[in-house]
Amino acid sequence: MTLSQNGSWIFPEKIEINDIHHYSEQLSRVRFDNDIFFDLSNTHTIHSSFVGFLIIAKKEAERKGGELKLELSDEMNKLFSLLNIEDYFKD
Repeated sequence: MTLSQNGSWIFPEKIEINDIHHYSEQLSRVRFDNDIFFDLSNTHTIHSSFVGFLIIAKKEAERKGGELKLELSDEMNKLFSLLNIEDYFKD
């Protein structure tokens, strides 16, 4: 994961279980003064624990007055639909 100049989190093509701990640590350091944006437009494969990370990130952002905004690849849109979680993450 890299941070863009505008503060967006840009995730890699493949997210593995070993990556989740690092993302969680990064999330714990974020000040949610505004919305947080996760760019998953190039992500094609995720470990199932990443869905849990997204849920935690959304709850944390909302608790602190912001929103979690996602940009999803076609693969991630299909996965979210399959898991029936697309509405949960919509703006």
